[in-house]
Amino acid sequence: MNLTVAICTNGRDSLVHAVNSIAKQSRVADKLLIVDQSGQGKGKAAVREYPYPSQVVEQSEKGLSIARNAVLENLETDWVFFTDDDCLASLDLVDQFHKVVSQFPESAFLAGTCIRPMDYDPKTQDVPGVYVWEQSVLDADTAMKNEAFMGACLAFRKDLLEKTGEFDPFLGAGTEWPAGEECDYVFRAIAKGFTGLASARLIVFHEYGARQRPADDIDNGRIGNAVVLWKARKIGDPKLVAMAERIGPYGRKRVLISRLTLGAKYSVDLRMKKRVDELLLRLDREYEVEGEVIVKKRL
Repeated sequence: MNLTVAICTNGRDSLVHAVNSIAKQSRVADKLLIVDQSGQGKGKAAVREYPYPSQVVEQSEKGLSIARNAVLENLETDWVFFTDDDCLASLDLVDQFHKVVSQFPESAFLAGTCIRPMDYDPKTQDVPGVYVWEQSVLDADTAMKNEAFMGACLAFRKDLLEKTGEFDPFLGAGTEWPAGEECDYVFRAIAKGFTGLASARLIVFHEYGARQRPADDIDNGRIGNAVVLWKARKIGDPKLVAMAERIGPYGRKRVLISRLTLGAKYSVDLRMKKRVDELLLRLDREYEVEGEVIVKKRL
């Protein structure tokens, strides 16, 4: 069983640190694959001194899902582990990955912990992170309910990728709806019969991921999760819809309380609901789903 570690980048300076963390692994990955959308050759520069097998794919088109689809097209190993260009992998990540796969061979995808920076300030900064405390099965009943996951620490078996197909180019960083692409993909894989595992042994550090929290919290990218739910409803699989409902960008109970209290305490949820309602109308007008990905309606 062999492994590719994949990093998709738009040119962050932190890429070189992410690559160094892969180079220093206690057990070497079979391949490092970088998809570089920087247009400045930053991927090739980052692997210039990387001592193990590597490949850099340069892309002019932007978007995280588009980059991940390039990984799928170039994948030659049994598994791929996705992490981000602003993350550092724990130095035994590859070794722990092999141990988890050996212990849980039935799992077709793995999710782990992504630790926020030590100086993270939740009041002023918006830094994605997820914490896994134990080994837990990820299936239609548990995904994003008992355990969460995120694309910076997520691995897939090749047969799952071949059956699930491409990542949705309309979702993820670099698009109008910069969230939800990993949830969309995992939910689709589960709906096709695959199960995964959340493991506390897989750890990356979101060391360079801090960014200023938006002035209005409805602008933090969660709108992408509403698109995932719209899409699931269009596909029509009840399991897919049930999973997508768990990542709704606003709390239903809080929206009700907002209405009863004129939004005094939960105004963010109420404003987000209004924004989502407007988006759903636009999606119905302008888009449809073909082959489990979003496409613009033909005129």
